[in-house]
Amino acid sequence: MGVLAEPIAELGQGIGRIIDALNPASENFFLKAAFIPSPDFMMNYVTEIKEELDQKMGFIAQIREFLGNIFGAVIEPDPVPPKFEITLPGGKWGQGKKQIIDFSMFATYRPFIINFFRVLLWIPFLMKLYRRLPQLVYK
Repeated sequence: MGVLAEPIAELGQGIGRIIDALNPASENFFLKAAFIPSPDFMMNYVTEIKEELDQKMGFIAQIREFLGNIFGAVIEPDPVPPKFEITLPGGKWGQGKKQIIDFSMFATYRPFIINFFRVLLWIPFLMKLYRRLPQLVYK
């Protein structure tokens, strides 16, 4: 061929990249590359912000850990409900053991009830922490 064949081929590839960058339907559209960050950039940005917040406000991680412990505690899925029974000596009301309160209907709702009480117990702690927050941050 000649001395100019290679530079002309490179020029054709360069023009192809320019046309590809000007095509709005292309993945290499220049505005998309300029204004839409890559997924890796966003993940790194979020990680950097989280690390900075953890350095400045370490108590947030502690609160997150407390709440994780509260809601992540193991609760038996099928506990045996307590039985409140009395022993009747016989006579007018019968004899033997009779159940006074039946908790079997609450057994399915036990995890919700326990978590409700856990939240109620932690609310005063979190409110006090919220009131003291300025003192903790600006120490």
